[in-house]
Amino acid sequence: MFHVEQQQVHIKTKDFLVSTEEFFIVKTPVSGLLKTLPSPSKNNIQKYYNSDKYTSHYSEDITAFNYIYRMSRKLNFFFKRRHVNLHSCRSLLDFGSGDGDFIHNISKSNVSVFGVEPILTTNKTNVYKKLSTLQKEGLHFSTITAWHSLEHTQKINDTSQALVDLLEEKGRLIIAVPNYESYDALFYKSFWAGYDTPRHLWHLNQHAVVNLFTKRGLTFCYSSPMLLDAFYVSYLSELNKKSRLPILKAFFIALFSNVKAIFTNQYSSNLFVFEKTNKCV
Repeated sequence: MFHVEQQQVHIKTKDFLVSTEEFFIVKTPVSGLLKTLPSPSKNNIQKYYNSDKYTSHYSEDITAFNYIYRMSRKLNFFFKRRHVNLHSCRSLLDFGSGDGDFIHNISKSNVSVFGVEPILTTNKTNVYKKLSTLQKEGLHFSTITAWHSLEHTQKINDTSQALVDLLEEKGRLIIAVPNYESYDALFYKSFWAGYDTPRHLWHLNQHAVVNLFTKRGLTFCYSSPMLLDAFYVSYLSELNKKSRLPILKAFFIALFSNVKAIFTNQYSSNLFVFEKTNKCV
């Protein structure tokens, strides 16, 4: 049986998607950084992604679940595109590229695109399973994006350093992660879909994200809320609770979370923009 010290526990939750196994989210010595325990090994974690409901990787079925995801993804693409700054982007690496939808859309802008997807088996051109393969090939990128993928990595410090190393001078790094200090996270507690244990091995507040990359020499430029994420995560959280009228309930919780965050700056999800330079443009 797995045990943790009670004073270290942030919250106890479970895998609502695949196994129903229980997990602890515990504090680490790093301020604002939490960790999922027990953490599945690299060899065992694949089984926790084997679900038709894991929509970011398996999005073919026509269901209400997938429809909501696809619609929000299309709207989110226009939001993401604004921060990529395609005018100055020559080459882009999307870490955690999933089914390749984002890099497919970016490639239409005549940008040289690459992806890294450790979980999904793919034969797509320029999509790799490991960051180390890109490093060995001596590749560097003017823009690197990680849309809700950093929290999935086994070794968050090694991955963060690899992303910095792959960035060109004056390059831009864009990181998006859930925020466990948001209102919807506090409202749903152990049912909050943003925890998504054990696929999310790490959980970061805003301070932890900024600290993770500024200590590696990047300049923090700005953060921006991903407003649609609150609605999607709240919907999934209502499904976790097996509540009636999940779409309606989720709508009002997400709306309140976004409005409250205007005053607290604790949005359900945020993106963070860094540059490998002494001055942000």
